[in-house]
Amino acid sequence: MAQGVVELSRGSEDKRIMVDSVTRDSIQYFLDRFYMMRISIRMLINQHTILFGGELPFSAGHVGTIDPECDIQLVVEDAFASARSLCENFYEQSPELKMTCINTVNREEPLKIVYVPSHLFHISFELFKARILQTLDGNAPERVLMF
Repeated sequence: MAQGVVELSRGSEDKRIMVDSVTRDSIQYFLDRFYMMRISIRMLINQHTILFGGELPFSAGHVGTIDPECDIQLVVEDAFASARSLCENFYEQSPELKMTCINTVNREEPLKIVYVPSHLFHISFELFKARILQTLDGNAPERVLMF
């Protein structure tokens, strides 16, 4: 799938393939739906496998892959640490993270939601990875990521 999009992009840059905006929008719409369906199906398969298969949940508090007490800050900080480590391996430098997480219901407790930690980790990791690369390439205003 990705190879087809890359070839289409290269062809339109070389002016060998003419793609109008309607076709480009249709392709983007299809890809968005395709990947959303893929993510949804994968989450359902993982949930079913853990609930009814031989796999054990990640912890005793999990219901399959769902964590009823998912600590957002811990998951996001872990994702940043992984993205930072990857970046340091390739570029030998990385920005710092300054993150503020506020629980508006009870400011004394960490912010927790019912969510799939692995999904939140993956989303956060990809966002951090892109932002770190942008920061190191000099396209970002600061060397500190603020969220």
